[in-house]
Amino acid sequence: MKFGEGARPTPRAIEDEIKPLFFFEFVIHLISNYIPL
Repeated sequence: MKFGEGARPTPRAIEDEIKPLFFFEFVIHLISNYIPL
């Protein structure tokens, strides 16, 4: 995944980078509730 297109990433690009991270953490959290790690 690329971080933005220009020298300065736009807020939009930053959001697109961060959202998958939060989603991933959320999924991990859900899984760990059902499967003790």
